[in-house]
Amino acid sequence: MSWFDWTLVRENADLFRFTSNAIAFRRAHPALRRRWHVTGNAHGRLFPDVSWHGVHAWTPDWSPHSRLIAVMFHAAGEETGEQSGADDCVYVAANSHWEGHELELPELPDHLAWHGFADTGAEPPHDIAEPGTERPLADQRHVHIGPRSVVVLLAGPREKE
Repeated sequence: MSWFDWTLVRENADLFRFTSNAIAFRRAHPALRRRWHVTGNAHGRLFPDVSWHGVHAWTPDWSPHSRLIAVMFHAAGEETGEQSGADDCVYVAANSHWEGHELELPELPDHLAWHGFADTGAEPPHDIAEPGTERPLADQRHVHIGPRSVVVLLAGPREKE
C-alpha cells in the first residue's frame, strides 16, 4: 500500500500522461520485458536481441568524452508471444550532451518503418504518443535528438503507398 495524492494529477497532467503512456508502451513490447538476459547474439533473428549504436548505426562511441548512446532491443516473433508472430524492435537513444545530434538509424527490412513513440525534447503533448498511435518518421534513415533528451522509436509496419 502507498499513499498517492490524486489532487496533484490535474496539476501535473503532462507528467501523468507521459508516465502512463511509458508504462503502457513497456507492457505492449515483449522486447522490453524479457525473462532472461540479452546476449547480443542474433541466433538467426532479424537483429541481435540487443545492439548498441551511436551517432552512426551499429557504432557506439564508448570513449570517456562521449555523451550519447543508443540501444536497440529485438524480440523475434516466436519470442513475443503475439499471435501474429511479428518481431518486436524498440530503439532508445539518450543524449546527455548540450547539443543536439542527427542519428543514423539501423536499416529495417522493406516491410517495416521506424515510428516515433517518445521525444523528451519535444513540448507536451508532442513528447509522447499513446501506444498503438505512433506515427512513421518522415526520414527513415536519420532522427534528430535534442540536447539532454531521450528518443524512443519502434519498428512498425510500413504504410502502403
